[in-house]
Amino acid sequence: MPQSSTAPMGRFAPNTLSQLEPQIHKEIKGVLGFSEPTLLQAALNAIQAGGQEQAIESECGSSLVKIRSRGRLSTMLESRKAQKLSRKIYGAVDEFCVTHELPRPAGEESDRGSRKRKADQDEGEATVAKKPVEGSMAAMSAEQIRAIMSNTKKQIEERKRQLQVSLAAAKPALGQPTSGVVGPQKPAPADASEDKFKSIAALQAQIQSRMEKMKLPVATGPTSLILDAEGRTVDASGQEIQLTQHVPTLKANLRAKKRDEMKEHLKEGPGVVQVDQESKFFDPRVVGKGVATRAHKRAFRFNEPGKFQNEGNRLRMKAQLEKLQADIASVARRTGISSATQLAKLVPKEAEKGRIPEVEWWDSHLMHPDSTYAEPVFREGAITNLIEHPIQLKPLESSQPEQIPVYLTKKERKKLRRQNRREAEKEKQDKIRLGLVNPDEPKVKMSNLMRVLGTEAVQDPTKIEAHVRAQMAKRLDTHEKANAERKLTPEERKAKVRRKLEEDTSFGVHVSIYRIKSLMNPAKKFKVMTNANQLTMSGCVVYYEDVNVVVVEGGPKQQKKYKQLMLNRIKWDEETYKRSDGTEADNGCTLVWEGQTKERHFKEMMIKQCPSESFARDFFRKFQVEHFWDLAYSASVQDDL
Repeated sequence: MPQSSTAPMGRFAPNTLSQLEPQIHKEIKGVLGFSEPTLLQAALNAIQAGGQEQAIESECGSSLVKIRSRGRLSTMLESRKAQKLSRKIYGAVDEFCVTHELPRPAGEESDRGSRKRKADQDEGEATVAKKPVEGSMAAMSAEQIRAIMSNTKKQIEERKRQLQVSLAAAKPALGQPTSGVVGPQKPAPADASEDKFKSIAALQAQIQSRMEKMKLPVATGPTSLILDAEGRTVDASGQEIQLTQHVPTLKANLRAKKRDEMKEHLKEGPGVVQVDQESKFFDPRVVGKGVATRAHKRAFRFNEPGKFQNEGNRLRMKAQLEKLQADIASVARRTGISSATQLAKLVPKEAEKGRIPEVEWWDSHLMHPDSTYAEPVFREGAITNLIEHPIQLKPLESSQPEQIPVYLTKKERKKLRRQNRREAEKEKQDKIRLGLVNPDEPKVKMSNLMRVLGTEAVQDPTKIEAHVRAQMAKRLDTHEKANAERKLTPEERKAKVRRKLEEDTSFGVHVSIYRIKSLMNPAKKFKVMTNANQLTMSGCVVYYEDVNVVVVEGGPKQQKKYKQLMLNRIKWDEETYKRSDGTEADNGCTLVWEGQTKERHFKEMMIKQCPSESFARDFFRKFQVEHFWDLAYSASVQDDL
């Protein structure tokens, strides 16, 4: 092997050598696959002595011989490993010198490329040689080991036959093996000597004898876990291993997963059957008959409860409907309704609804068919002395059923209150027992002072009395605060009163019409308007000479209160007023009409001053209640007469 020209290294200081030691240890472990303190110390001694690369190689070779005697290296690897290790160590020292700006060996620059290429080549060879020797035999199974041994024996036998042929012909030759596992070799140069062939043959025989004697250990249990510096799982060669991770799950999840897989399988096509067409029992006529479909149809299924009952009811209703239709058709044929229906289709359509008839329908019962309003002709029997009243319609009823309130007796109310207090106290005791609420302090009063506190009250009566009075004041304060919190604010009190006064008028509005002779008194005017607003009523107050009309809309309770105000509470006859002719008359209030309408006509209470009768009637016409004014004004005219 050609050696690179090197110059002796200088001596290193002890602290510098200690910095270089981890790098040398790393190179040794990279070449051998394990750490060796003896070899590390020999290399450090050679570097400290200033030896060249050959000196480092000799030191490494002697250390490797000692290691081999302990059974840790193969026979053929000492010199090769020593050469490789010396180059690695020398390169590490050179890099260390460059990094720390120390003097470098002379002549190294020219040979660095050749040494690097040689080191890479030797590294590949050493890796091939190291795998069968240092591989984890325990990680292999017994069958794999036997297969490797049989392959090795076959290769050795083949090598022997090739060697015999090459010796007989004296032309081809075998190359030198590079590892313990021997494979097919390339022919050697023609000028190789016969002694070299003999030594190679002897070496092959020695390898075969050793391989036959070698007894590989059989793996009887799981191998030890190998972790690298980063904590990853690796094998003997340093390759990362991905371990299978088993995630725990529930039985319910497994069943759901299996159910989903079955559904997907059925969706993909249950009729498709996988058949081996190369089989001698294969019949192409059977494929596509839907074997899986038939099995799927034969699956056991449950019917929903009431399925056949609903189907029977549907069939019965259908039969009844057909029978009813047949009966109607037969009756129509017997009575001639069907023919009349067909004739009715030929009758022209009625005139439009917007056309004004010659005689209204309510007058047509009293007049002859040929008469008109211009020349009316009445029927004699149509007019009698009887009064025909209109049909009375029932008032609108609420959609919700009326609930009769239940009134409890005094004993029942006491019993109910006692039960509620007992349940609340039981719930409180349960919370105290669970530690959710702190227990109450003992209720101490001046009357039970000695019974509750006992000896403490005797020892310091003044202090205990102050404590009892403070507790009594605290209870009183808590009671007053609770009452204050329950007390309604002025706004809430007003809202409560308003809520009690408001009534539901969605099913009908009660209306009252009052006629007042004079509303000149501001106090009485204020009472009329204020009470209507307080009772949340709507309507209007119209001023016209001695016909002052008050219309109010609201519920029955509101009308009752307002009626009491207008007819009894306000004393109208206390004052007099002047008529239009200058005479004085007593004032008064009269209820003209009260009844019920479908909806409200006024949104709120309003006041209107009307200079004339027509102006007042137009005001009521705006709200479509001009008949209210007609009724009140006609009543005033009758009173004047």
